[in-house]
Amino acid sequence: MLVSFVAALAVMFVTLLLTYGVSAQSLAAAAGIGACLLLAAVLGDLALGFTDVDGRGGELYPLLQQAGVGGLSLEGIVLAGMVIGALGVLTDTAVTQASAVVALRRANARLGVRGLYQGAFRVGRDHLAATMHTLVMVYVGTLLPLLLVLEAADVALLDAVNGQFLAEPAVAMLVGSIALMASVPLTTFLAALLAVRVPVSALPETHAHAH
Repeated sequence: MLVSFVAALAVMFVTLLLTYGVSAQSLAAAAGIGACLLLAAVLGDLALGFTDVDGRGGELYPLLQQAGVGGLSLEGIVLAGMVIGALGVLTDTAVTQASAVVALRRANARLGVRGLYQGAFRVGRDHLAATMHTLVMVYVGTLLPLLLVLEAADVALLDAVNGQFLAEPAVAMLVGSIALMASVPLTTFLAALLAVRVPVSALPETHAHAH
């Protein structure tokens, strides 16, 4: 967990610095992403403990046994995958929220923290719904061949959900979704706190958001 968390933070800092440089926008986005990555790591660790998902149901386990690397923690690999997988959607959402706050601040310098938060949160709420839809569709699309096989084999829904093949991505999607939902209010609030303390003339020009 520590390795994946630190690696995700390193990738995030490099990406933000290359894209936005050092600014209130990038600092707010980095703080929001870091906090939500930590939340994803903690939730993932708890979820794996409660669900007994340990990675042994995947294709990697028999290959590792054949290679004689049985001491490797597959549960740790599953958790690392959750943290790294959450980084993409968290970066997208956090940068959008920081950009929205900066744009509102440049448009109306009289807005305080509350005004900036309320205005940017309305934007983030709509963006969050679209991102959640994308996240769910990505997981469903990835699992489509497996779902078709289970349907053809007439596997009961309860048995399928309790299997490692479906339980692992379901837990990952749940953890990523919770972290994503937390990123909108958290990043918006942090960005608003920073933006009101920076002169409008020093705020960077916002970039158009694109997927």
